Amino acid sequence: MKWPRSIAGMSMKSKLILLYCFTITVPFLVIGQVILQVYGNLVVRQTTELSQESVKQVQLNLKELLDRQTEILDRFAFDSYLRSYLNPQRSYADNRDSIDAYNNYLKPITNNLTIPDGLVSLNIYFLNETLLPGLGIYAYADERIRSGKAYSSAIEVGMGIAWGLENGRLYLSRSIREYSGEIYGVAVVRLPETLLYALMKESDPVNNRILIADDQGRVVSSNDRDRVGTSISEEPFYVQTSGQRHGAAEVKTDQTYKVLFETIESDINLTGWKVYSLIPIDHLLREEKRVRTIGIAAMAVMAVLSCVLFLFFLDRITNGIKTLVGKMKSLRNGEFSTIEDKGYRDEIGIMTRSFNRMVEGLERMIQENYLAQVKIKDINIKKREAELYALQSQIHPHFLFNTLDSIRMKLLQLPTDDHQEASDMVLNLSKILRKSLNWQSGVVTLADELEFVASYLEIQRSRFKDKIGYRIEIPSEWMALRIPKLILQPIVENAIQHGLEKKRGQGMIAISGSGSGSELTIEIRDDGLGMEPDKLIEIQGALNWQQSLDNEQSIGIKNVHDRIRLHFGDSHGVTIQSRPGEGTVVTLSMPLEQQERLETGDSNVEGHDRR
Repeated sequence: MKWPRSIAGMSMKSKLILLYCFTITVPFLVIGQVILQVYGNLVVRQTTELSQESVKQVQLNLKELLDRQTEILDRFAFDSYLRSYLNPQRSYADNRDSIDAYNNYLKPITNNLTIPDGLVSLNIYFLNETLLPGLGIYAYADERIRSGKAYSSAIEVGMGIAWGLENGRLYLSRSIREYSGEIYGVAVVRLPETLLYALMKESDPVNNRILIADDQGRVVSSNDRDRVGTSISEEPFYVQTSGQRHGAAEVKTDQTYKVLFETIESDINLTGWKVYSLIPIDHLLREEKRVRTIGIAAMAVMAVLSCVLFLFFLDRITNGIKTLVGKMKSLRNGEFSTIEDKGYRDEIGIMTRSFNRMVEGLERMIQENYLAQVKIKDINIKKREAELYALQSQIHPHFLFNTLDSIRMKLLQLPTDDHQEASDMVLNLSKILRKSLNWQSGVVTLADELEFVASYLEIQRSRFKDKIGYRIEIPSEWMALRIPKLILQPIVENAIQHGLEKKRGQGMIAISGSGSGSELTIEIRDDGLGMEPDKLIEIQGALNWQQSLDNEQSIGIKNVHDRIRLHFGDSHGVTIQSRPGEGTVVTLSMPLEQQERLETGDSNVEGHDRR
């Protein structure tokens, strides 16, 4: 839509003033009047609804109060142990028997009751003449008690709950009977009128008079204290609402009232009890007029203040926007120039400073971001190398100390004229030490790793006098494959120490390899003692969930598992299967496509078989 020529030629400031008048001031005054009218009606309706909610809440709170007492009565009425103690046929020979009854059961069952002292009272009347009264709760039902309304009404209603007013207090009572109907006693809860008054005392009786009346029109409680105990059966509002359970009515007496009422619903069947709220109509209209007057005055003040503030800030806004638009055009053309900062703290000032920071830091941020990415990448690489080095370094001292210990034990056991086995063991150890010193890289060929393991196994065979046999069956074409160093020896060492060393008779370790597609699998199998299921689950859980392991048997396996995962990813690593008495199978999985083949490789370890 095109602007009229007279408006199109106006400045931005003039257009904004004209726009403000037509879009803000005029609609504000019109809508304000409509809102005041609607709001005035809303005030009347909300006041009525709030009063209705208040009546409903009083009704619900009273129901909840009565239901809590009902639960107490139900507890005693259906307590078989209590019936056994109150049974009129039960004889208490002396006072000691009665004291034991109170200590064993009668006292404990009343200790946990949440009954406010001095407000709600509990009494249990029994017919057993040999049981002593006590605790201020238990009492013998003599003729005076039996003739009282609380006791007699409970007997009359059978298994139900009786209620009523007695001496200005509301009582709830229920008989305690055997299943056959024989009466053992009556439980009575009495509530003072002040408890009912507490449900409504927050309301002003002048502007909202609340009454609780029974089915005879007698006021049981009210926030207008002068009405308590009086009768409203002749009042117009009572007569007009008679026969209705809830609703609202308008009643005229000396003045006009809005009457809201709700019938109390409860498990004890308080038929005809109602909560009334009487609100003077004058009070509702007076509130509506007050709101309308305040609203009109506020609208006038706001309209004037709005115009003044609008004109005051208009200059700053338009000037700042013009400057920003010009500089943005320059930035789009590649000119990185800033705007003079006048120190304003409003949005224009913030936009100005933000624009300046953006211009000044644009090239710097690009450069810093590039350098940060390079640095993060370098840190990750160094961290990975450090983790590999730390994991590999855990193996050397652990297994070298065990090997030296094996040689020491063997030398102590040899006769003085038999040094050949010791010489062989030292020779194999020298091979192992030479490999350890010469392996500077984190990866070695499969042939070198197997030769290392074979030397270790020869040492162990000498130590255990051929109790341990081994077999290595790896295809020769795989000998040049590169794998992380020292991933087979820790597994073989565990197989000997925890599987074969304590086994009776000869044991066998078999190292075999297989390939499927792009996957290389190396299997170390022993026929030793195996592992208990709990131990196996613990180790498998540590491998799967990266948990730490403290025992010596598991450190080597987890070390190998972590290094394989660091080299080849989380989809590869170590798996374990074991059965007690049958042995253990440890499987190492690595990807074939990630192996680097060497030009030459040592395949002398292929097909080792020492029994």
